[in-house]
Amino acid sequence: MGLLRLDGVSKRFRRGREDVVALDGVELEIDAGEFVSLVGPSGSGKSTLLHLAGGIDQPDDGLVTFDGRDLGRLSVGERARLRRKKIGFVFQFFHLIPTLTVAENVALPLLLDGRRADGAVADTIAQVGLSERARHLPGELSGGEMQRAAIARALVARPRLLLADEPTGNLDSATGKEVLDVLVTEVLEVGAALLMATHDERAAGRAGRVLNLRDGNVS
Repeated sequence: MGLLRLDGVSKRFRRGREDVVALDGVELEIDAGEFVSLVGPSGSGKSTLLHLAGGIDQPDDGLVTFDGRDLGRLSVGERARLRRKKIGFVFQFFHLIPTLTVAENVALPLLLDGRRADGAVADTIAQVGLSERARHLPGELSGGEMQRAAIARALVARPRLLLADEPTGNLDSATGKEVLDVLVTEVLEVGAALLMATHDERAAGRAGRVLNLRDGNVS
């Protein structure tokens, strides 16, 4: 069994008087150590799929199974604890807390889980090349540096699955390549699976497998 499985997963949203089908019976399996890109037009359901994979949202139909556990059977609190321990997220707009330093932002997942942060934080910041920026606030960083900090925050707990939603979408092409290099290297080094939603064909091409999401279906 794969690390992450979606079996017959569907998700609908209400828009005005009509139901919009974001996902329609999606079947997907991702193994540990695998890098999978998810491509498709805006509004095709890429972010919805990532939210379901990470237990942020629940499907209307079907099962989402992570590390052998049916996420639909877990409480909100249990899913939150699972994310803190085993699932990391990287977003297009970084979502760093502006009043916290890089080191404090990176430490958050560990502190929220009641774990010591010092050594792991310094090591992870060094791995993404930000040691000299550890005491800086996000507003003092470039876009590429902010995304590196976000990657460090996602990786500090050594998750088994990393979900990346347009991680290079807010960066120029050269900086985006540098950030993707860091992301891929660090994820594969710890043996985690990486599922990345992207519009960037060059970024998608780095994956071992590219999936197309259109009309609610993966192909």
